[in-house]
Amino acid sequence: MSVVDSASIEEPRLVVAPAAWLFMGALALLFTAFLLVVFLPMGSEPLKGPIVLVSGLVLIGVTRNYFRGDYLATMQANAQGLYFQTDHPHRYFYLPWEYVGSLEATSFSLNSRGLRVEVLGDYRDRLVRSRQVGNVRTENGRTYVYTLPRLRDREQLIQQLENFRKGA
Repeated sequence: MSVVDSASIEEPRLVVAPAAWLFMGALALLFTAFLLVVFLPMGSEPLKGPIVLVSGLVLIGVTRNYFRGDYLATMQANAQGLYFQTDHPHRYFYLPWEYVGSLEATSFSLNSRGLRVEVLGDYRDRLVRSRQVGNVRTENGRTYVYTLPRLRDREQLIQQLENFRKGA
């Protein structure tokens, strides 16, 4: 099986996830909402305690998940190949560059901008059988993995992936 732990992916690597500034903005909004709940006068003090506790736990959980790494990272790449997220958040399906076919911009339903990667050779069969990677489709005898570039420019992302492929 070609499933690897995210800690074993070598640097330098490209992580396809939302930008750090976007997460920091969302974290600032969550922290502001938490402070409003803490300092807002409420008519019922027994109700305020559980609300503060739950909102604090949500804030801690989101922050903890982000700093543990791989938060919302659907795909990673380095000089060895591409890594697609599996059903476990810290495990990735490894696909060497020689088994990567075309990298194409595509769209999903509801006008979402996506990216599709063609899988070649033996890894195509492994990927189809694994059932750990989502959005794997076979069309006209070719197997593709569809993924979302997470608020990144698709053309720039394809160029960065091609640069990793050329460096392999």
